[in-house]
Amino acid sequence: PLNREAFEAGVVIDVPLQRREARGRILAGRAELARLAELEQLARDRISIEVQDAANALERAYDLLKRGRDNRLMATYIEEAERRLFDVGKSDLFRVNFRELAAAEARLLEVDAAAELFRALADYIAALGHDPTRQR
Repeated sequence: PLNREAFEAGVVIDVPLQRREARGRILAGRAELARLAELEQLARDRISIEVQDAANALERAYDLLKRGRDNRLMATYIEEAERRLFDVGKSDLFRVNFRELAAAEARLLEVDAAAELFRALADYIAALGHDPTRQR
C-alpha cells in the first residue's frame, strides 16, 4: 500500500561542465582585472608621492641656497669691513683672520647648498619621468 503521508520529490539540475568552467574563467578574469586596477592605482599613488617629495626637497634646497647666499654676502661684507678697520689701525690680524675664515666657511656652505639644489632638481626631473639626455 501507498503511504500518503510521506511524499518525497527530487529535482536534478544538470549544468553542463563547460558552462561552469566558462563562468569560472569569467570570474577569474574579473578578479584579475580588479587586481590590475588596484596595482595601477597603487603605482599612481606612489608616483604622486614621489613627485611631491621631490618637489618639497627642491623647494627646501632653493630656500637653503638663498639663505647660504645671504650668509655669504653678509660674511664677505663683515670681512671687508674688518680689513678696512685693520688698515686704519682699529683692528688686529686675529680678527681679520677670523672674519676671513667665517667668509670662507660661508662660501663653502653656499657651494654645498647649490650642489644640493642641483641634486634635488635631478631627483625632481627623474620623479617626473623626464630623461634630460633624450633629444626632442
